[in-house]
Amino acid sequence: MPTAVDDLRTFPVSPSVGSAANAAMFAAMARARALGLTLPPYLVLWVRAPGADTNAQTNASKKGHARIYLRDDLGPHKTYEAMLHELQHVSDARIVGSLGDVAEERAEAFVARASQASSRPWLRMMATASSHRAEPENPELERHRRDAADKNAAADAVIARLRRQR
Repeated sequence: MPTAVDDLRTFPVSPSVGSAANAAMFAAMARARALGLTLPPYLVLWVRAPGADTNAQTNASKKGHARIYLRDDLGPHKTYEAMLHELQHVSDARIVGSLGDVAEERAEAFVARASQASSRPWLRMMATASSHRAEPENPELERHRRDAADKNAAADAVIARLRRQR
């Protein structure tokens, strides 16, 4: 069993997931594309990792091929947000590389941007496609989203500088 931070690559792949999880994943993919996220090839692997300390993880090669490992036991709302977060990592994989803090700030800011009021139709679509209701709003999570959105400008500047240096 992994220690400290769980590496989702070490958990067994789940043979199937429920319709709510699939709906959340596809809603996040559609939302990311609608917001203009450029995505190189990637593969999503559902893993059976109950109680793991992370909801999802992205691993990318230097060529830009990425794998997203997504826990199969998350509710639809957490699946949606985790997938948005990981899709930003996939988009940034060739540029950001190992700049962990910048990558995390950009991923959190993207989730905040994608989850703003204008995205509520995406959440409704996700909830309608499943038999489960999305998790209720959480004031602490909303505050976290606002803080992450505030960091987005600085992270975008770093990414722009890295792109110019390529």
